[in-house]
Amino acid sequence: MLIVVVCVLALNLYSCFRPSRVGMDKLPADQQAAIVKFSSDRLRQTLLSAAEEEATVSTIDRGALKEAAAKQKLQVRLSLVHWRERAGFEKVRTGV
Repeated sequence: MLIVVVCVLALNLYSCFRPSRVGMDKLPADQQAAIVKFSSDRLRQTLLSAAEEEATVSTIDRGALKEAAAKQKLQVRLSLVHWRERAGFEKVRTGV
């Protein structure tokens, strides 16, 4: 049973926090600065509110927390842009 739990957690960590094209460097400078200033607990809370697993979030280091928070922020931002475009609003500059 413990081996299954460890395997599931490892897969979740890999899928959520693997290196990708999305990262801190894709965010505007002010949003990068805000994420850097967040405490580790606040970063964890941000990820938990985005429906990440508590067991996964509690085991990662600060660097991975910052990258995951940046990825989550970009996903929210891009989905808002996509929604606005589909709703007929003018195209919004995303900065990405």
